[in-house]
Amino acid sequence: MTLAGTDVWAPMAMVALSLMLVVTAGLFVRTLQQAARIDPGFTTANIALANVDMALSGYRGPTAAALVERFRQRLAALHGVTAVAARSSERRVRAGGSGCRRVGGVGLV
Repeated sequence: MTLAGTDVWAPMAMVALSLMLVVTAGLFVRTLQQAARIDPGFTTANIALANVDMALSGYRGPTAAALVERFRQRLAALHGVTAVAARSSERRVRAGGSGCRRVGGVGLV
């Protein structure tokens, strides 16, 4: 359908697509708001998180594990600290744009 040499369907399609995107964005925001209200089952107040990548400092294997254990013990000894947990993780890091290499890391949680 054309009107005075212009295509009428293109603007109507753009308006319909824009309306669909606005509605989808609104639903997404509403979902995020509801997800923020979910009770995780534990107290989230007064929690401190730290992420330490031992591999960046040259610590690997048993040396890294021993250092994390020392961190954990020293943090547990601080006044007011009721619990300390540590976890190890392995993540993939881009190596100069060609493929991925594995880098081991340890995070204190």
